[in-house]
Amino acid sequence: MKVIAEANLFTEEMRRNFSAEAERFILNHQKGLDAMGVESTNAFSKTATDLRNQHFAELRNLYEKSLQEVVQYRKEALARAEKEIYGIVAEVAKKVLRKALDADLHQQIVMEALERAKKEGFFEL
Repeated sequence: MKVIAEANLFTEEMRRNFSAEAERFILNHQKGLDAMGVESTNAFSKTATDLRNQHFAELRNLYEKSLQEVVQYRKEALARAEKEIYGIVAEVAKKVLRKALDADLHQQIVMEALERAKKEGFFEL
């Protein structure tokens, strides 16, 4: 603007018109830059939100998978423990009674022992 003010080639009206046009040009470009800044901020915010949601979904899937694995492991451990207890009870019964129990009585004794063990928290991990 200083160059225009110093130039004697332009009339005062031409200088004012040029200055006004230059200000409008700058304001329009400033508005465009502001709009681009808002768009960039919104795009960044959306990207950050999408990434956060994606990570939460992945974590939720990992948690659910881990939970299923723990449940499956617990079932398998309980089955192994029941099998071991069943064998121990059978062996103890043979030694104590000096004879084998019939299947129904044997199953009843095992089930009672398992129920007591569950109530006492023997199978808790």
